Amino acid sequence: MDKIMEAEVGAVREINVAYAYLDLKFYCYCYGFKMCLKIDLMVFYVVSYEYSDAATCSKRVCSGIEEGYSWWVTSASNTDSRGKIVEKMLDEPNIILLNTGSPTRHNAANGNQTAIDLSIASTCIAPSIEWNTLPAYNGSDHWPIQLQLFHQPPEPYPINKWKLKSPNWDLFSCLVDQYITENQLDLPNGHTPTINQIYIDELINKLLTLIIKAANIAIGKSNRPLNKRTVPWWNEDCRTAIINYKKVLNRFKKTKLQTDHILLKKFKAESRYITKKSKIECWQKYTSTINIRTHPSAVWNKIRALKGCKHQLLPNHMHHNHTELNSAPEIAQAFAESFQTNSSNSNYDEDFLIHKNETENNFTINNNPQPDTAEYNHPFNLKELLFSLQNCNSKSPGPDDIPFIFLKNLSENAINTLLAIYNLIWNNGIFPNQWRHAFVIPIPKPGKDKFNILSYRPISLISTLSKVLEKMINKRLVWFLEINK
Repeated sequence: MDKIMEAEVGAVREINVAYAYLDLKFYCYCYGFKMCLKIDLMVFYVVSYEYSDAATCSKRVCSGIEEGYSWWVTSASNTDSRGKIVEKMLDEPNIILLNTGSPTRHNAANGNQTAIDLSIASTCIAPSIEWNTLPAYNGSDHWPIQLQLFHQPPEPYPINKWKLKSPNWDLFSCLVDQYITENQLDLPNGHTPTINQIYIDELINKLLTLIIKAANIAIGKSNRPLNKRTVPWWNEDCRTAIINYKKVLNRFKKTKLQTDHILLKKFKAESRYITKKSKIECWQKYTSTINIRTHPSAVWNKIRALKGCKHQLLPNHMHHNHTELNSAPEIAQAFAESFQTNSSNSNYDEDFLIHKNETENNFTINNNPQPDTAEYNHPFNLKELLFSLQNCNSKSPGPDDIPFIFLKNLSENAINTLLAIYNLIWNNGIFPNQWRHAFVIPIPKPGKDKFNILSYRPISLISTLSKVLEKMINKRLVWFLEINK
């Protein structure tokens, strides 16, 4: 058996799913060992055709009634010993063979269609599964089996992102300057306003509002629906070849004529050749661009794209501390509790906690600091701000939805305004409340169970404006520590 993985179905319970590629001889072993496994859904892909009739020896149709299920079994006339083993296994009252009577394999040699791939489910989830076969498009003589679960949650709404591939930075810069002049940010200039938490928060809100307003006009956001991206080797030739193959396949299923069978083999071979050729050309084109300066992450990202791998969303159903979580609020709360526990004081030993409490109790913050001659307390200058912005390369914005690229493309006037705001915060020791919020994203740990809350680690996306100030402060502290070893 290749692998066993845990999955969730609807809001019912946790199930175990097994996928196996096997020879029919495996059924003897499977039947003797199956009672030791807790498997709710098993899909068998038979790779040996020596006993293909044995795999089609039984066809079951399940009809649900209030009292349970009724079974009708139709055995083939040439059922051999291995086929009887399959029948005996399927006679178990707690399993169901899923099949609508559709074939799962096409024999290109003689045109026969057989159902040798078996999908077996437990009785608790079988009523929630719709079984169907899809037209082949991957060059295999087996048709893909689609198992669709009923009562699934709706797809998440797409997150609109900034169109950073074709921005108008000149317009963006001019608009920010215009809005700063029109709004007249209330910065201390010849007069001394009351500088408190409310004043700082309002100032940050005005700055965020005018930057977002300018970005909506000069850059805009994408409104593309949440759909699946195709692999990079997919092109119009592949699409046309697959469409032609599906048309001939559907015609052959209806007519079963020899001429349609010949056409089916012809278009199947053409689709295989075209897709394989497209994959090779795409791979050769990419490998020709790799050199010693190519970053490893770029190489692996391209390999995943060629394989069709994409970012996976969080499961809709998870578990934590032996509790099933079936809604987004429950999952979010479980993540919050788990991450809070990992960062709580309960992870420290008693001696460290005593020292920590004593230090925190004796530490006081001066909300009205006096001018300090120490260099690390001086106001920030333009050189420090530009250097910090130069080292900000992340593309992910925080809760304020402002990426670093926006700050890098501000005009000189806007940069000086931002510097004045930073110094106002630094000199008065008042941290904006907007910067205390963050987006916490759970990242799965490699090789861990994706349905377990404990299998994730957090990554926090904070405000980019806050991160720039943090970088300036950090550089000063590192400089001070290095010269005062």
